[in-house]
Amino acid sequence: MSSIPELKILCFEPNPASFLQLHDNINRNQVSDAHLVHAALGDKAGLIPWCHGGLAEGMTAWSHGVLDHEKPDYWIPAVVFREVVHEFGSGAPTVVKLDVEGSELSALEGFDFENLRPSFILMEAEPFWAEKLAFMKDREFTAFGADMRVLTESDTSAAFIEGNALFASGKSDFEKALFGASV
Repeated sequence: MSSIPELKILCFEPNPASFLQLHDNINRNQVSDAHLVHAALGDKAGLIPWCHGGLAEGMTAWSHGVLDHEKPDYWIPAVVFREVVHEFGSGAPTVVKLDVEGSELSALEGFDFENLRPSFILMEAEPFWAEKLAFMKDREFTAFGADMRVLTESDTSAAFIEGNALFASGKSDFEKALFGASV
């Protein structure tokens, strides 16, 4: 019998085509404990612009001024992490993978790290690596790179996991079961 607690899976995907693919993958692999949310993550709920194509794909093309002279293709719902987690009533997810095209800090502002603290957060390291690292350190997370060494502000893309950094809280039952009391 395993001493590793059950995983809690919550998936957010705003792109309609990617959401359908995610839904198909979840069903094909018979993952019964995943909750899928067809929305973007942010620090407040509402609608955000979505653009299709090339370097302008997604919501950040608009929010970072890439398409400030054009109109979005359509608007998508944005939700706040802590509100959705409370809605599902499942407690903090074990792992959160953020792929929000440079808007990670905005999405992280919508977390409740005191009451709904994920064990791990995997997110794109750049842009804004120093700011993301400082934000997560302030919440007592440690960043790890591809070789599983602790990352610092001076690390560059060569140290990241295919462009991502893994942040571990060091406080969850899942981590203690996986790594022992040394976390």
